[in-house]
Amino acid sequence: MTDATYHIIDEPRPGSLSKWATNPFWILLTLMLGGAWIGWCWFAFNAVAIGSATLKKEIAWMVGSMVAVAAAVLIIGAMLSQMGDASLGYWIIALPVLKIGAGYYVYVMQYRSFALYEYYGGTVRNGMFVTLLAFLSRGYVYDAIGQPFWQVVLM
Repeated sequence: MTDATYHIIDEPRPGSLSKWATNPFWILLTLMLGGAWIGWCWFAFNAVAIGSATLKKEIAWMVGSMVAVAAAVLIIGAMLSQMGDASLGYWIIALPVLKIGAGYYVYVMQYRSFALYEYYGGTVRNGMFVTLLAFLSRGYVYDAIGQPFWQVVLM
């Protein structure tokens, strides 16, 4: 006789990284204060850590938002050469809107799995220190990236 296992579709399946799981709120805050480079990476890491039921969808949203922001930078650059500097302030607001909007959507998806993970006794780390470190090192990372295109996309 085979052992039948019962699985809830939305049930998180934490892996070996589960001891580093963090509340997605801290990741969203880090995305806002520290930049997309760390926010996107941390969302992916946390999704694996908690065994998120929507792992593939979350990663697709993060990659898609990076591609959308890169495309928006190119489009705004092309428009800038045609329209001039006067409208730049209005168009440049699209970049943080894309980053934070996609980050919030991933946060909402990930929080569902996180809530189940936490409810059933999963280990949760405080993300405040990573958020603070990302915020304080933002300028150094910006300088280290060097390329203006990637600075805008990743920060």
